[in-house]
Amino acid sequence: MGNYNSFLLKRDFEVPMNADFLSKILFSKNDSDFKVSYIDKYQFKVFAYTSLGTLGPFSRIKVYVIFKAIDSLKTSVTIKTKLRIEFYFITLIFLLLLAMGYPFNISIWPLLFLPITYIWFWFVYRAQENELADDVTAFLVKQPRMGWSELK
Repeated sequence: MGNYNSFLLKRDFEVPMNADFLSKILFSKNDSDFKVSYIDKYQFKVFAYTSLGTLGPFSRIKVYVIFKAIDSLKTSVTIKTKLRIEFYFITLIFLLLLAMGYPFNISIWPLLFLPITYIWFWFVYRAQENELADDVTAFLVKQPRMGWSELK
């Protein structure tokens, strides 16, 4: 499952269900837990409705769900994240301050604050991404007990 040791979250597991049916079930899921957006036949973006520390409604906490059919009755599921845009901004600010610090003799303390900010946001985002991945995993794992009639 997921862990805090890697920079990006990645989980792999198998579900004893057809990939097409699993895709239909996941895409039909839009309630208070999370919202699903279609990317490709077996690829989806899953958004959390609430997120802390993100750049507004356009940068919500999200995970990517990818299905790969193993056979007609078994599907491999991968849940992963991508590097968030906020980390690019923090890195850019850090590099600009570092470049400006040399000619203007700016104190080293603001430069030390930025890596701490980076680690703090990584921790906050990872906790929220893990929670969203847990919700998606729990939803997908419980699906084999559901039938077509419950999909509607």
